[in-house]
Amino acid sequence: MAFQRILYWQKKVVEKRQKKLRHFQQKVSNSRDGKYDKEGIISIPRYDTNSGYTYEPGQTPEPPKAWVKRYYNIDVTLRELANAGILPEDFNWREKAKVSAKDIADADREQTLTTTEIGGFKGFMKKLLDKFKGKGEK
Repeated sequence: MAFQRILYWQKKVVEKRQKKLRHFQQKVSNSRDGKYDKEGIISIPRYDTNSGYTYEPGQTPEPPKAWVKRYYNIDVTLRELANAGILPEDFNWREKAKVSAKDIADADREQTLTTTEIGGFKGFMKKLLDKFKGKGEK
C-alpha cells in the first residue's frame, strides 16, 4: 500500500515536469521577437571519486565518494534548450554578460584616463574587466 502511494507521487511529479516542459517549448516556438535567442551559459559538473584510497588489512572499505572537480561551461540559447527538451533551471542557465561601448566610455570618463595612459586597448580592456569583476582600483 505504501509502495503504491510512493509510485503515485512520483508519477505526479513526472507529469508536472512534463507539463512545465511542454509549456516552455510552446512559449519558445510561438515567440518571434528573438527573446529566446539570447546567448547564455549552462554549467555541467564533472565528478571525480577518491578511488585511490588504500585500505589496511582488516579494515572495511568505504564506497568511493564523488565530488565536483570542475565545471564545464557550454554556450547555448534558450531556443536550443527547448528544442532539446531541457528546462533552463535544470542546468542553471544564465545570460552572458556583455560589455558595451557605452560601459567602456563611462568607465573611461569616470577614471579620467585615456587609452594611451592605460597602456593601449588591451590594457584598457583588462582594467575594465577587472573593475566589473570587483578586482580593480576604486
